[in-house]
Amino acid sequence: MAQSWLNPTSIYSGMLAAWVCAYLTAVFLVHHARRAGATDLVALLRRRALASGVVVGAGVLAGLAVVAADAPDLFADLLGPALPLVLLTLAHNAVVARLAVADVPDEGTTRASVHLRSN
Repeated sequence: MAQSWLNPTSIYSGMLAAWVCAYLTAVFLVHHARRAGATDLVALLRRRALASGVVVGAGVLAGLAVVAADAPDLFADLLGPALPLVLLTLAHNAVVARLAVADVPDEGTTRASVHLRSN
């Protein structure tokens, strides 16, 4: 029973959860600094949030190799029945990355809605 927690996929999943939490923390700090009017802090935190997003993205790609080697059935399901959800996630992440790079101002609405209204 204890052995099931000590495999590469479980360890990777825990690390990925920590990376995602660090990324979300950076994004929320940007939002709070923007609301406080600290433009110099916004620029610094935004760069850090983008860098942590790149680290998480690289970690996800590296994790595919971990899952393929350690849990081939799960990997096969990701490329089979779950493929539409995987592709939807990739598309969503591309939109979020575009919004992050565009630095759309937050004026009380979500970044996505501001971006959509401006197009």
